[in-house]
Amino acid sequence: MNDAPDNSASPGTWFRPGFFLGGLLAGIVALAGAGQWAGRHNTHPGTERFHPRISPEGRYSPTVDELCAIVRARCRPDQILVIVGGNSIFNGVGQPPEKLWTLELQKQLGDGFGVVNLALRGAGCTEGATVIAEVLRNEYPRIIYVTNTSPFTPPEPLGVQAYEYIFWEAYYRGLLVDFAPRDEQLNKYVRPPESPLPLVHYLQKDRAALIEIEHFKVVAWLRRLGLRAEVGLDAALKYRDLWNWMGYEHLFTVPSFYTPRWPGWMAARGRLRDEEPDFETMDFTSSERFAPRKTPIEMPIVRGFSERAYTEGGPEGWTLNAPVRNDFLAGAKRAVPDVFKSRTLVMLSRNSPFFFHMLSPAEARRDDLAYRDGAAAWREAGYASAEYGRDFLDEDFGDRTHLTASGGRKLAGITAREITALAERLGYFKEAGK
Repeated sequence: MNDAPDNSASPGTWFRPGFFLGGLLAGIVALAGAGQWAGRHNTHPGTERFHPRISPEGRYSPTVDELCAIVRARCRPDQILVIVGGNSIFNGVGQPPEKLWTLELQKQLGDGFGVVNLALRGAGCTEGATVIAEVLRNEYPRIIYVTNTSPFTPPEPLGVQAYEYIFWEAYYRGLLVDFAPRDEQLNKYVRPPESPLPLVHYLQKDRAALIEIEHFKVVAWLRRLGLRAEVGLDAALKYRDLWNWMGYEHLFTVPSFYTPRWPGWMAARGRLRDEEPDFETMDFTSSERFAPRKTPIEMPIVRGFSERAYTEGGPEGWTLNAPVRNDFLAGAKRAVPDVFKSRTLVMLSRNSPFFFHMLSPAEARRDDLAYRDGAAAWREAGYASAEYGRDFLDEDFGDRTHLTASGGRKLAGITAREITALAERLGYFKEAGK
């Protein structure tokens, strides 16, 4: 009888640390290679915009490489690249995909231009899509960035939290232009918070507010520190590009408000249609558009577009407040590198005439001044700027600020003329001829 122990299943016989580590490394390299491929591959053919189901609103966050791949697939090197950014107005809320205003913009500009709509709902005028224009500066030297905002809203390089990851990804990867004024602004975001306030401040009656501010500073800094680590890791492994490709093409495992219930929310995001409702099919005075109950809510917003910026008096009835103007100019001058300011067209979005005509004559005059002076201030800061909507009709708006398809066509016509004129000033047509 053989009493020797059976070691055939012992770890020492089947587990080889060298083989394990080698296999792990090979797997990581393979996945990183797959991520590199996914980042260069356009996974959004036929998609005209980032609707909620394929945007950060729906827990889907397109990467910088992913956004650049979309641009490369839609604009040839011999075309003038037009990247459309901005908020939900330029994204086309209220316009179904086949009536999207940027399709009309492409039609009016012609084949010499390539229009790509990267606007995101709720985004600021100098965030998100602006970053992609800057990243692609060498590939597309003839580039124009088009965005929208309201008068005297100070632009910021980061903007809302949902989209700031796009900037930080490009920033930490060294894809952006060195621009000292912007870097100085960013220092307050990336540096550690200052030492806690002296105890005497916390003993005052507003100590709760002070503690909350300090807490917010610490949390914000820690979140950005974590984002920097994440971006650094992703730059090496490209796992976010691979994850997005898998989620868009095959299987998505994160539910959101905009996705169907279980098990539908696990479907590939690329299979979820852009189901933007059509404003033109809605009754004008229905609850979805201009119901009387909305007037008390909307009118303070309409007045607010100019109310804070002006004081009554002066030759034109109103005087622009110097602090408002100075704060705006300071923000505009540091938000975008100087080399891109002249390539940026900022369109100021007016409110619906349905609400504008409810203003008093003095308020209407103030509103007109805000848009005139607002566009002039953008131009003073080095950008191209114009406004739209003053002569639009009630039916051109689906609500206070978003456009119907008819309003979108009018916006496309105005924007196409501004883009063509800007391209002429920049010498893009001469370069094409050369």
